[in-house]
Amino acid sequence: MIFLSAALFAWGALRVSASRGYLTLMAALFLCMFIRENDRVFDTVWHRFWLVPALVVAAAGVFLARRNRGTTIAGWLAHARHGSFWVVMVGLIQLLIFSRLFGSGELWENVSDISNPNVVKTVVQEGIELVSYAILLLGSWLSSAARFGAKDSAIGIRTHSLGARVCGLRSEAIEWIRKGKALHKPIHRASICGS
Repeated sequence: MIFLSAALFAWGALRVSASRGYLTLMAALFLCMFIRENDRVFDTVWHRFWLVPALVVAAAGVFLARRNRGTTIAGWLAHARHGSFWVVMVGLIQLLIFSRLFGSGELWENVSDISNPNVVKTVVQEGIELVSYAILLLGSWLSSAARFGAKDSAIGIRTHSLGARVCGLRSEAIEWIRKGKALHKPIHRASICGS
């Protein structure tokens, strides 16, 4: 599931050039998490070999994001304005914090009176991770369907210009208001319309 989330963000980085830096970093993060989750496969080469591909992916993600550095913050802000961003964040917080917290052996030793708390710990931690991956995949799919907030940005611009036309403000008056120059009648209309 985390691999599919990485693929959706990578595909988004190819489709949405205005958010390419941010989407590349998110795809690299999810791919590093996928590599870490499958460390047993990489441990057949040598112990902790998973670090090598994870570092390569992280370095490539940072390099590509640096090449598109103007789209990192802007892409993050565009995505943060969309509800799907918060679904992704809930999945990440649940995965990175709660699964580690409830996967702590000390917690289960102190709370339960079970002879083998490691079994309970493992079941709880893996269950939380599975739910977290499902939430991340849902958020990634919703984000991809919404073009990672890029649609909302365009709608906001169109709504603002429509509101300016409805209120009867000409583009020159809007520029004067933005520059902070005093105009009596247009400022009064702008305050009524909320522009």
